[in-house]
Amino acid sequence: MIFKTLTISILFSLLISCSEPEDRTITISACAKSLSNGEVVECDENAESSLDITIKFFNNLDKINPGPKIPALHEYHTAVNVNEKGVIELKNGQKIAFAGMQCNYIDLKKYIDGFMIKDKDARIVYLPTGYTKENIVFAYIWEVFPDVEREYKQRGWGNYGNPTHETVLVSKWCKPVEQEGHKFHKRFTKINTFAETR
Repeated sequence: MIFKTLTISILFSLLISCSEPEDRTITISACAKSLSNGEVVECDENAESSLDITIKFFNNLDKINPGPKIPALHEYHTAVNVNEKGVIELKNGQKIAFAGMQCNYIDLKKYIDGFMIKDKDARIVYLPTGYTKENIVFAYIWEVFPDVEREYKQRGWGNYGNPTHETVLVSKWCKPVEQEGHKFHKRFTKINTFAETR
């Protein structure tokens, strides 16, 4: 889902940049995939896209089991390292980990390293659950791009942020577990069940 969304965003950006100023007619598929040879192809237009299904699922879930609210974005954090257990070290020395889940740490480490550490524009905001272990703060974590956040605020769209704690569940890298201070186990379980059907 993440890579599909990124592919769509890249396609959209390329189409914008390549079109002439007087010709802004753009068509874009909501469902696309990359083949092993690098070619990007559109999905069957008559089939409901995976992205559409995912959006519909989360819209319904938000009404029944709302998730944690992204905190006020007055303090961004920069990730500098992630260890083999998926613990993220921030630039200020704080160590944080995903609350309420057990993960395949190999895949999780690759994701965090690629999307939160190597991408120098990415920032983190997090909401602690109150549970700590060995100086690690367990939290709900969002990935934020400050430039995008500023545009959201200017347009009156509210707070922007990718709920990474849910991305890793949908991607099937993590499984929900009950944990002290964690109040969204039911929601995480429903996300996990949805992910297993994809």
